[in-house]
Amino acid sequence: MKQLSLIGGVILSGLLIACTPQVSQDEVITDTVTVEGVEESVFIEETTPVEASESIENQKSVNYPKEPVYIATEDDFTKLVADPKSIDKWEYKGTIPCVVDFYATWCGPCKQMDPIYTQLAAEYAGKVIFYKVDVDKLKNVAKDCGITGMPTLFFCSSNDMLKVLGFQDENQIRTQLDRLVTK
Repeated sequence: MKQLSLIGGVILSGLLIACTPQVSQDEVITDTVTVEGVEESVFIEETTPVEASESIENQKSVNYPKEPVYIATEDDFTKLVADPKSIDKWEYKGTIPCVVDFYATWCGPCKQMDPIYTQLAAEYAGKVIFYKVDVDKLKNVAKDCGITGMPTLFFCSSNDMLKVLGFQDENQIRTQLDRLVTK
């Protein structure tokens, strides 16, 4: 009987995994929550247990991403970060600081910086949101944001944004992240 239960459990686990929708880099799953009176879009990780009938507002805490989030559309950039068409009047949309990595898939320094960026995203989860923007897919956003080379990082908090061009090592990125978190 124990063998039958074990086999049933393995089959059920396999079915649950096979039926779980897979989210590609280009898809973003968001919901809107109100934090201290301010509406904010948050990302729902595949592992977040949210039933279709259950609103994220009913959860006790917001699950901020522990890895970089790929922004797929200009509309997403506008909702989550800022309006790229009025970048000269910077108005960050989020409630916690963020860093935006403007990258290209063919860019050597971007590839070199990616594991550092991913590691820091996990380390600073809940304090800073890490976004990635593929400049080849979002050409208008890159153009409107004045991106002339990759990688380019935007370190953003409320109405402040620092633009850093070129490869940054872990210590350089960490210095800017710590500046964001202590503001």
